[in-house]
Amino acid sequence: MAKLCNGWNFASNHTSDDDGRIILLWKYPATVRILSQTSQLMTCEVFIPPTQKFVYTAVYASNLSEERT
Repeated sequence: MAKLCNGWNFASNHTSDDDGRIILLWKYPATVRILSQTSQLMTCEVFIPPTQKFVYTAVYASNLSEERT
């Protein structure tokens, strides 16, 4: 990622899923704090000055219906 997105920060859900299907990218002055993650979602707190902080959830649902439930 450092070569591909020089100067950018990133987080992924690879710790929750070996395939890690969610990747979040951001650049200063934005800050991102991961609140929770699973194999199908990542929830984070985002701050982009001078706005207020907000919570963002990225979802990548499984193609298998039994995994989505």
